[in-house]
Amino acid sequence: MKNLLSLILILPVVATIAFTSLAQTNKRGEPAEAKIPVIDNGRLTLKLDLTRGGAICWLSYSGSERNLVNIADEGRYIQQSYYAGKSLDRREEGQAPRWSPWTWNPIQVGDAFRNRAEILDFKKTENTMYIKCIPMQWDMNNHPAEAEMEQWTTLDGSVLKVRNRLSCHRTDRIYGDSISRDQELPAVYPISALSNLYTYTGSKPFASDTYRIWRW
Repeated sequence: MKNLLSLILILPVVATIAFTSLAQTNKRGEPAEAKIPVIDNGRLTLKLDLTRGGAICWLSYSGSERNLVNIADEGRYIQQSYYAGKSLDRREEGQAPRWSPWTWNPIQVGDAFRNRAEILDFKKTENTMYIKCIPMQWDMNNHPAEAEMEQWTTLDGSVLKVRNRLSCHRTDRIYGDSISRDQELPAVYPISALSNLYTYTGSKPFASDTYRIWRW
C-alpha cells in the first residue's frame, strides 16, 4: 500500500503500539536544535524536547517530514503520566477548573497551565537518549511533583524502545491510599491523520496473543 506508515513502540509495561495511516501530517515549528536532540539510525528519526521534560516530540521514517506525534498541547506528547489516589477539588489552590476534581497526576512535559518540567540530567549515545526530570502535576498551576521521572529511549532498527522509571518521595496525605487507578503509560495522542491505534498489555508480546484496536 502506497505511503503506508507503521511504527512500533515497546514500553515498560510490555505495551506495544503500532500506528497506521495513509494521510500526511502538518509541519510544526520547533525550538532551537540544542533543545531538540535527534537520533537517526537510517530507518527512523527520533526527537526529544528538552524544554518539555525530554518527552518524545517527533517520530518518523528517516528523512521524512511526516511526524506521528501530536504536540498540540502539553498533554499530548508521548510521555509518562501516572495517576494515584482519589479525585480532589483543589480550585482554591490554583487547580484548573477544567480539570477539577482530579487525582495526583505527575506528567512529564508540564502542567495544564504550560509550566514545564525541569530537566535534571540528559545523556545521548549513538542510538539511545536518557533524561531525568521533575514532572509537574497536570491539574495544578506550577506544582512540581515530589518525584523524578527517568526515560531511556533507544532506536533498534525499525523499533523504538522506551524504558521508564518513576521515583516517588511524596509527603502529602491528601489523596488517600490503596486506591486502584488505570495508568496512562504511555500518554499517546497520535496525529489526527492516523486511523488505528494498536495496543498490547499482556505478558506474551509478539506471540500472536490478542491485542486491542482503538479506532478514532
